[in-house]
Amino acid sequence: MSPPSEGKVKGGVETVKVLERRRRRRRIRGRRRGGLQFQGTTWWLLCCQGPVQCGLLRLQAELLQLQCLKKGKKGKEKEKQSLRHILPPTPTDDDMDQDDAQEDYDLEDNVEYDSEHSFEGGENGADDDEFATATDMWTSNQTLGYMCITSHFITAEWKLTKKVIKFFVVETPHSGIAMFNQLLECIQEWNIEYKIFGITLDNASANDSMVFELRRNLVDKMALPVSGALLHNRCAAHVINLIVQDGLAIVHVKAIVNNIRESVKYIRSSEARKKKFKYVISKAGLPVGKWPTMDTPTRWNSTYLMIETAMEYRRAFDSLAKQDSNYTYAPSEKDWEKAAVLCKVLKVFYDATMVISGTTYPTSNLYFHEMWKVKHTLHNEATNADLGPMVAAMELKFNKYWYSSYLNLAIPVLLDPRFKLKYVEFRLKQAFVNDPQPRIDKVKRTFKNLFNEYFAQLNNGSNFSQPPGQDHSQMATPNDDDIFGDWDNHLNEQMQDQVTTELDRYLSERPISRSGDFDILNWWSTNSGTYPTLAAVARDVLAMPASTVASESVFSMGGRIVTDFRSRLGVESVEALVCSQDWYRGQGPSASHRRMGAITDVVDLNDVETESPLA
Repeated sequence: MSPPSEGKVKGGVETVKVLERRRRRRRIRGRRRGGLQFQGTTWWLLCCQGPVQCGLLRLQAELLQLQCLKKGKKGKEKEKQSLRHILPPTPTDDDMDQDDAQEDYDLEDNVEYDSEHSFEGGENGADDDEFATATDMWTSNQTLGYMCITSHFITAEWKLTKKVIKFFVVETPHSGIAMFNQLLECIQEWNIEYKIFGITLDNASANDSMVFELRRNLVDKMALPVSGALLHNRCAAHVINLIVQDGLAIVHVKAIVNNIRESVKYIRSSEARKKKFKYVISKAGLPVGKWPTMDTPTRWNSTYLMIETAMEYRRAFDSLAKQDSNYTYAPSEKDWEKAAVLCKVLKVFYDATMVISGTTYPTSNLYFHEMWKVKHTLHNEATNADLGPMVAAMELKFNKYWYSSYLNLAIPVLLDPRFKLKYVEFRLKQAFVNDPQPRIDKVKRTFKNLFNEYFAQLNNGSNFSQPPGQDHSQMATPNDDDIFGDWDNHLNEQMQDQVTTELDRYLSERPISRSGDFDILNWWSTNSGTYPTLAAVARDVLAMPASTVASESVFSMGGRIVTDFRSRLGVESVEALVCSQDWYRGQGPSASHRRMGAITDVVDLNDVETESPLA
């Protein structure tokens, strides 16, 4: 592939020259900065402003320079030979002093820095808060198993932020122990080992084993709140998928779906049939809307969309069956009625999936409500004679995950000022009719312990070291030599009263009115002064994603990078390109559109790479 034109990298040459000077200058002076220490395979994310300045790669030449630097001496020389047409000569030490005066001006003109999305401390950082993570696995066309780890947190300005912090190959076998070691290595690289609040995963058995090892490791280090009771969050989208798939597996439901699927396949199989179906639509007087789409049987949401669009052309399919003898898949009148009820049920699941799959707004406080809508719908359709077996299968799977996940679903609702504790008690009494009180007590106890631990941490700077239920106000025994012992005891008593007052005041106040445009992060930002400890809890709990969609969407990006024409890309190059694109997009559409072309060009240049072990 031909190299990029000179005009495409104009300005980038000077930028690389300036950045190289600054890098050498800081290496000589040994300058270090505070904040998170980045090591290993994640350092390429930074913008050459020291090992801990989180910026984004802005120009094509910068990306190429960082990529060759990461490969070591041999790879560096090889890469420089192939990219000499855009990389300037490396400046000498003598050049640095005479160019120092021009350096800052050049950097301001050629490099845009973004400190808002960094992980370092300060006004925009998240150094005092917990991180929620989400992970998932993906197999590329290289037959390599990649794991994506995303970090989710709420900044001091109460903005929900998501970053891909690692995209790497996991060696086989993909066991729980192997994934735990990789995950632990990642969070240690980013120095967030003591800042993990929770992790969202799908329901694979290997993930359960990984979480078990992670919880044991972090609890031993007193690094998890409430002894890790809220660590494992099951992906809501995956749970919904399992529920729906069990329902669609019922024999007579499969027959209904299959007739509609074959009907759609028939009208799409040739141009002549398409024209004939359009003619039938016009004669039936139906408006021509969205054309019926084929589904992917393993993806229930595509099945729902296929049924929904096919229902709009019900009369056209009936008319086609009378005019075309080759069309033998026409659903009967009864089948269409059953399909209408099925579509109504699936719409609830589809809407719930769309809500909990968001990445730009908190979803943890919405998870409970969407699952309750599912529960309510299944309860109402349980008496339906046509779809009763399907609904029964769905309810069985729903109850399995409801019983094991109600605690993780309920805690965020307590931090929603529109609902609070009274709502959770009301719903749990409906959900667990026979014996609701033990579960209500568990939710209360967990929330109170969580609050107490955060209060102790904010006031004493300690880790999450207290076991659940233990009083954090440790009373000292006064002695004759310690004249301040009685004062310490008095202060502890006063502080404990303050804890009770803030928590009780929040829970006792009437929930605010519900509105469609309610912004929960803005509410907590406004009321953080009134409820400082609860605000700290809310920043961490509300950052927890309800699904792994953030990680799975990265795999779509990875699929566009590791195509059949780029299957020889090395794993480090794939990681660099995937993460860079994610960090670019995190700045918003304007910044993303300005600079995405540079990354695409880098991908094109990497078509000739042969560093993969498959080469």
